[in-house]
Order: sequence, then structure tokens, then C-alpha cells
Amino acid sequence: MNKILSVSGLTKRLGDFLLDKVTFEIEPGTVMGFIGENGAGKSTTINLLLNIIKKDAGSIEMFGMEYDKNEIEIKQKIGFVLSNAYIYEDLTIRQFANFISSFYRQWDEKKFHYYLKRYNLDPKKKISDLSTGMIAKLKISIALSHNARLIIMDEPTTGLDPIVRDNVLDDMQSIFEEKHEAGILFSSHIFSDIEKICDGITLIDDGKILISQSIDSIKNKYKIISGDLIALDRIKDDLFKHILKGDRFIGLVDVEKPNSCSLLNPVEIIPFSIEEFFLLIKKGKSQC
Repeated sequence: MNKILSVSGLTKRLGDFLLDKVTFEIEPGTVMGFIGENGAGKSTTINLLLNIIKKDAGSIEMFGMEYDKNEIEIKQKIGFVLSNAYIYEDLTIRQFANFISSFYRQWDEKKFHYYLKRYNLDPKKKISDLSTGMIAKLKISIALSHNARLIIMDEPTTGLDPIVRDNVLDDMQSIFEEKHEAGILFSSHIFSDIEKICDGITLIDDGKILISQSIDSIKNKYKIISGDLIALDRIKDDLFKHILKGDRFIGLVDVEKPNSCSLLNPVEIIPFSIEEFFLLIKKGKSQC
């Protein structure tokens, strides 16, 4: 089965910033969390995937097709939610949906009405009168209403209250019930959202991919440990990464390395957290 998305060596220079040979994949039926600090290259990567800006080098394939040669066909199968995307504020929700639906051959009006009702959006309301959260809900409703096989989301739940945010995450996962050969690229700084729905994470920092794996693979390879500074002094040379928290430390152990199990004896193994893992990879001190 073809990959939903395959990115290889994607490169773009923007002033002093370099997106440097970005490579990752999304398998059918999976949600890939795309994480990194502001300015790390997440939005630049997404803009390149949508051809909003042109790449300098590298390749993008979606559904087994080269993007450069099949852009029109591919875009019929992409849904997207961009935090900075312009919306025509003078239109009503209904008028804007009529405009957008004209671009998609598989637009599902029944499904769109379902999401309007689910998110309490009045189709007669002008977009200029919508709150930030309501605009986010409108973008999500559109992205989920034309049977897309790849949904690209850049901070889609920003501005939503916790209950609506939870509904949105459920709706995102529901696409796999209808279309198993679908995938989602989910960029977010809300780690609880990443934990809830993502099957894998791609971590980008300063334009480079640091890791791109399934969460299960990461959990099998690494353990997060905690202990006092006396224990740290004994084992720090063998830790992959560690950070200090008061008179204790949190460390990352690569359990595939020889003798790694001996590091786990005098310390506490703590529940794996994507947020702790991110902090350790990004900010932790490295000795090996």
C-alpha cells in the first residue's frame, strides 16, 4: 500500500532560516504529530507541502504520486486547517462554503451540515462576526467535508475550549472509520492533544528533523527516569539526555545500548510523556 505522504530531502532557504533536508513519512491509517518550538520549521514545511511556497530541493509524494506532476489531482484529496489562512470576512458561513465547495469534486454537503450543527455554527452568520474559536471550528468543518485522504492541520485546536477541542480530536480520528487509507499530519503545541490521537511524532528543531518514529517505537527504545543528584553523578555519563529539576533530575535512557539496564536500578522509571521526551531531546544535556 502506498504511503499517504512521503517527504525526502525537503529543503528551503528563507533569509537566515534553512529548512534542511526534511524527511518523514505518514503511513495509511495513522496520525503523525508534528512538534517543535515556534520558528523550528513546522509552518514552513506545511507551506511547502501545500505548494504555498516553492521548495529549493527534495521530493514530495502523496498517495504514491509525485506532487510536482500531479498537483491538481492530489489537492482534491487534501484537507487542511491553517492557523494563518485568510477567510473572506464579508461572506456568511454559507456563502463561504459555497465558494470552497466549488473546488472539490467530492464535497459532502450532508457532512458539512453535520459539523455545522455539531459545532453550533449558524450558516447565516457573517464570518466577520465569528470569534477565533468559531473560525477554527469552521476551518475544521470544511477540512472534514470533502472526503480527503490526507488532512494537514497547523494548530487546529488553538482557541477552542476543552470540550470542543475534545470533540474535534474525536472527529479527526473518525475519518479512519470511513477511510482506512487516510492519514493526518497534526501540528500542535498542546502535548495532551498529541498524546491522545497521534500514532507517531516528527520532531523538528532549527529546520532539521531530530526524530520521526512511531510512539510505540520511541517507548520501546527509550525510558524516562528520575532520581536525586547523587544518582545522577553516578550514571550521567551513560545517560542519553538529562535535565535538572531542583534537587532531582529527569533522564532519558536508550535501552538498546549495552549495560543500559544497570542505569535503571537506583532510580525511578516514570510514565512516558511526549512532553517530557520533547524537553529532554530539545533541552537536555547530552553526555553520550
